[in-house]
Amino acid sequence: MLEDDEIVLPPSSRAVRRLLELKESGQPISITVTGTISLPVQSEAAFDRLLTLVEWLDTAELLRERIETAHERDGISLEELKARLGERHGVPH
Repeated sequence: MLEDDEIVLPPSSRAVRRLLELKESGQPISITVTGTISLPVQSEAAFDRLLTLVEWLDTAELLRERIETAHERDGISLEELKARLGERHGVPH
């Protein structure tokens, strides 16, 4: 169950902005994994890593959405899209 001061955000640029706001305000930041393990972000390096991970998740979500849109538009499967992109850019499928 969430406490009153807990915020759950999906990966997004908004999440990065919120983390930066929390850091500037001096409020403690912790990561909760599957609702059971809570890990405090205590160092500058840990905070930087958290931002990197959130940005990575944001990018992954954007790519997933774009691939889904391409599939809907082109009518091809994700596997077919991967194969085409792999051929075009020389990446093994």
